[in-house]
Amino acid sequence: MLARAFTLLEILLVMGMLSVISLIFISYSGDVGNVSVDALSRKIQSDIRFAQQLATSTGVSHGVQFTASGNYIVYENTPSTPATDPFDRGPMVEDLEEYGDITIGSNYTVEFNKVGKPTTGGGGNVEVVADSGAARTIYVIENTGAVIVDILDYGSGCGCHICLEE
Repeated sequence: MLARAFTLLEILLVMGMLSVISLIFISYSGDVGNVSVDALSRKIQSDIRFAQQLATSTGVSHGVQFTASGNYIVYENTPSTPATDPFDRGPMVEDLEEYGDITIGSNYTVEFNKVGKPTTGGGGNVEVVADSGAARTIYVIENTGAVIVDILDYGSGCGCHICLEE
């Protein structure tokens, strides 16, 4: 009985195909910082909505205070009283360190009353910016308090084929 094995030519062909596939993937994926900007902007959107829901469910004003190039706090009544995080039961002071080289673009505060309408910061926005230039803006609509995240702006650091063709 003969043992079956791969020839050197077959192994080289498979390695060559894997190399081409990985190069295509890298060229289409762009900067990893874009993923972090998207993840943080979605978390911020969720936390603003959470503050709004807390205000409507408790009847007490709640809000979110963003500090430029810093962290943000989800609070009850005043920024000096952080809300309780539903996951770890600690204060909702969000540290941006885990997102890498991403910062908050400017100071911004949004606060909601007991019916979920913004009393402060309605019609405003907060921007999340990566060192690569990728950015997203989270808007709070003035009368409704709806929270909307814009389309990811890749900035100058993106290497995907779409940005390179512009």
